[in-house]
Amino acid sequence: MISTRNGHLIISKHCVPVREVADAICDRMEIEDICIKFPVQVYEVMECMDCVADLENININQVHLTLKNASTDKQETKIETTSISDVFFLKVIQYGKVFLEHCTDFNKLYDKGFRMCAIEAFEDDLNGSVGYESSDLHNIVFNAIMDIVNEDFDRALFISFLKEQDDTEV
Repeated sequence: MISTRNGHLIISKHCVPVREVADAICDRMEIEDICIKFPVQVYEVMECMDCVADLENININQVHLTLKNASTDKQETKIETTSISDVFFLKVIQYGKVFLEHCTDFNKLYDKGFRMCAIEAFEDDLNGSVGYESSDLHNIVFNAIMDIVNEDFDRALFISFLKEQDDTEV
């Protein structure tokens, strides 16, 4: 359970600072290593991630995600993340957790969250809806992808590919 002590968020009877656990996630530590480094259980690590993701806001004036097209073929798009903010990373993991609630692999959770943001945003765009624009996560993913694709980018094919990838990884 998360509580406060001297103005700081802590978890467990050992008073582990929540932000230190969240920083370990952002440093790409595996959950098992975090549980060794800090006297916390897996569910407490997830609580720390949820807490910080909920408390932190995305500043829309900052760059939170930079992608590149790593494909050498102009007809192909291979998305690679080149930079990502900590708050965006935590929020995408948290979103991935909605779909993979028992998963504790941060990479899988990030991939799932990113993929779902992309699918939902591009489906909205194809349907002429701007619903995705009300979500900072969806908006950031959509704009980052649009920044790296060319004018011939087939959004329907992209959605189909992402859904196919999503089905093969379940």
